[in-house]
Amino acid sequence: MGGNMSYVTLRGSRSIVNVGRGFPVAVNVNIGVSANNICTFETELEKVRVLSNLSEKPDLMMDLSLDNSQGYLYDYIREQIGCPIGFIPHYVCLNDRGTIDRGKLKEEMIRAATSGVSWFVIHLTPSLERVNKAIKTRDIPFSSRSAVVIIKDMINRNASRSIYWDVLDDVIDIAKKYSIVISLGAAFRPAVTKNTLDEVHTEELMEYAKLIKIFNNEGIKVMVEGVGHCCPNKLNSLVSIVNELDVPFMPLGPLFTDTFSEDDHIVNSIGFYSAVLGGGNFSIINSITPSEHSGGIPDIENILSGYKAARACSNLCNDFLGLNSKGLNINRCSVIDGDSIGCNRCESI
Repeated sequence: MGGNMSYVTLRGSRSIVNVGRGFPVAVNVNIGVSANNICTFETELEKVRVLSNLSEKPDLMMDLSLDNSQGYLYDYIREQIGCPIGFIPHYVCLNDRGTIDRGKLKEEMIRAATSGVSWFVIHLTPSLERVNKAIKTRDIPFSSRSAVVIIKDMINRNASRSIYWDVLDDVIDIAKKYSIVISLGAAFRPAVTKNTLDEVHTEELMEYAKLIKIFNNEGIKVMVEGVGHCCPNKLNSLVSIVNELDVPFMPLGPLFTDTFSEDDHIVNSIGFYSAVLGGGNFSIINSITPSEHSGGIPDIENILSGYKAARACSNLCNDFLGLNSKGLNINRCSVIDGDSIGCNRCESI
């Protein structure tokens, strides 16, 4: 590893995906088993099976499982789809006291790394001071489920910062040994648009630069997660800050509204495309389902609808950027060269 840190290479069992400056926008699809819900394991396996049969499979996938008692979804994704896979190690490490088991956290990271997982999402930005500031200054302090797990663990252990600081040496050793990319989780991404670039959000964005340097000095490549809900008139400022980090950025949006009516996937695509048009180094679009904000577990139709919208957005972004889209069976409405054909509808007029 090492070299140019503005892009990362994510390796799967059947595909290798470069993401970052100069490479096409990739599409990520999230699935995961809910805690204490036996039925969801088969439901999530069915999603893997359906996605594996698509002519154009996801570029990337994440296993967001809260329970691994019936197996690890990332094993099935690796076997049936083969794309690079991301994993949140601490999700499956809670003990009966409501704290994260440090030994198990290390075990889960090693298990995932030796099973071919490509990147870990970790949270290093939560501190007790920042948590209290978010609670005091925001109507909805947090919108990241994975960060809340970390924050509850901090409170239950009476700790002043994230447990990932306690195991940072292990994270670095495992990442170096197995070529794992580190994705810095967004613990304080805004839950509503008015909190875009508020004090807590801005502090987190500034801390990313320090964290990126820590990993880069070890030869470990880094990605950053981010918004979330975003006020449209602050998008340019957000883009400027993100671009300064000079690492691939994977937002959960940006979403320009706090009001949804089963159109989250469309709003997600609009926000992402707007950021790219504005010069944002937004590298991975997360597939958000139409009913992302309605609660519950999305069914396969929701997953497919979200994926199709995200894929269409990535194709638009890559066309704008002059990069090759991975998309298949794309009709074009204008002849580019002598060997190209226009779209069937326009050609027949």
